[in-house]
Amino acid sequence: LGMFKRAGMGYERNGFTNKAAAVFKKAHRTAPEDVDVAIRLADTYRATNMIKDAIQVHIEMAELYTKKGLLKRALEEFAKVVELDPKNLKNKVKLADLYNKEGMKERASDIYLEVAESLAFEQMHSEAFQILERAKVMTASPKLFLTQSRLCIMQKDLAGAALHLREGLGANPRSIEILEALAEVELQAKAPDRALEVLGQIPQLPEKSAVLCERALREMA
Repeated sequence: LGMFKRAGMGYERNGFTNKAAAVFKKAHRTAPEDVDVAIRLADTYRATNMIKDAIQVHIEMAELYTKKGLLKRALEEFAKVVELDPKNLKNKVKLADLYNKEGMKERASDIYLEVAESLAFEQMHSEAFQILERAKVMTASPKLFLTQSRLCIMQKDLAGAALHLREGLGANPRSIEILEALAEVELQAKAPDRALEVLGQIPQLPEKSAVLCERALREMA
C-alpha cells in the first residue's frame, strides 16, 4: 500500500494526474478503508473530470463513516456528493437526513424545501408534499410558507397559496418576503384591494413592494 501511495503522489507532483488516479484506484481496491487513499483518489478523479467516479468514492466513504458512527464525517462526504451532482435529489435527501440526525435542523429543512420544490417542478406533487412534511416538523421560517405557496401556485391553487402565506404571517408577522408574496398572489387572484391591504402592513415600501402597489392601484383604477 505504501508503494502505491508513493507512486501515486509522485505522478501527482509531476502533473501525471491520470496515472496518479490509476495508481490510487489500485491502492483503494487494496485498502478501501484507507481514508488518505480515498481522498487522493477522489481528488484526482475531480481533477481529470471523472465526476461519476469521484461521486462513487465519496458515497463509499460516507457509508463507511456512517457504519462507524462518524456522522459528521459522513455528512462532509455527502456534502461533496451533492456539490458534484446537485440535480440528484435522492442524495440531497440523504444529506438533509444526516443534517437532521446531527441536530442541524435549519440546514436540513432548507434542503428538504429545495427538494420539494424541485419535485413539484417535475410534476411529482405527492412526493413533493411528502418531503415538505419533513421540513414542517422542524421549522416555521418564512422559507417554509413561501415554498408551500409556490407549490400551490404550480397547481393553480391561489386560495391555498394565500392561506399558507397568511399562516406564515402568523409565525413571521414582519416578514416582507411573505407580505410581498401574498400581495402577488392576491393580484393574480384579481383582488387588488386585498393586495393593497397586505402591502399597507409594510412600514417603508422597498422597490418591489412599491411596484406591486402601483400594479394594484392601476388594476383598481
